[in-house]
Amino acid sequence: PERLYHRPENPFVAEFIGKSTQFTGSIKSTDPTILQNGARTIHVNLAGATKGTEHTAYVRPESIEITTKPDETMPNSFSGTVVHSEYLGNRTEMEVELSDGTVVDAVADALPDVANGDRVTVQFEPSEVIVL
Repeated sequence: PERLYHRPENPFVAEFIGKSTQFTGSIKSTDPTILQNGARTIHVNLAGATKGTEHTAYVRPESIEITTKPDETMPNSFSGTVVHSEYLGNRTEMEVELSDGTVVDAVADALPDVANGDRVTVQFEPSEVIVL
């Protein structure tokens, strides 16, 4: 189950086994590997990527950090607005809407110091992106 969740072999499995935020686009660069999603660039780890090929990138909620103090060295860092948060005891599930309307699902271990309507930054490492 862990391998299926973290390294699904196809989009059906990626979408069936757990939540994720999806970014669809084409490979813009291979060194570093960058997926172009509209005006947004997503840095990914994809061995053997071919420039111009279409892919969907999946990012699991627990791989996304929500912060009010962005890390300037993080390659995947996007601003948005918290549109929903739900405290569930051991975690808080949040939705952040980016400027293009993409809704990012994230999970925080504790109650974060942000509320609905707050401007935040979502960020994630290229190694956390599943590319299919």
